[in-house]
Amino acid sequence: MGGGLALAHASLGVFNAMSSAVNHAWGVEKKRSFIRHRLFSFLMMVAAGAMFVVALGIVAAVRVVEARWFSSLQVKSAWLDRLQGLGTDWAALGLLVVCVALVYRFVPNVKVTFAEVWPGAILTAVLWRIAFALFSWYAADLSQWSVHGSVAAVVVFLLWIYVSAVLLLYGVE
Repeated sequence: MGGGLALAHASLGVFNAMSSAVNHAWGVEKKRSFIRHRLFSFLMMVAAGAMFVVALGIVAAVRVVEARWFSSLQVKSAWLDRLQGLGTDWAALGLLVVCVALVYRFVPNVKVTFAEVWPGAILTAVLWRIAFALFSWYAADLSQWSVHGSVAAVVVFLLWIYVSAVLLLYGVE
């Protein structure tokens, strides 16, 4: 119970900071009231959790469909294996673009149209996927590159959080 409350409090802090940073990047002078800012951050947290659950469901459903469809084929080859994961990768990229576009559209305390949001959302999503691939490649071989073990993993994770925040704010600009 206490851990859940601490997680909710920390998450609200993250969404408060993200909202303030996006408003600063857009040059918003008029701030929301304290209560509205906290309520908006709470709604963002709930929406992010709901999107996470939906994304997990979509990925799981796609994996099940791919496994059933590809298992019925008797021929196995390298290009079929690659094709199997390609649909999930594109779906994840599309969902990421939509999520970033929603953040860019609704977080600033000004009127923003989706036409203004799409270029930044697409750029951010593509750069984030590239950074994610590089991070995954490095994290997979972390034990070979570092003698410091879990301490290095924490430092690399914090670096990943920093890179993600920079990419999110880069897309706002």
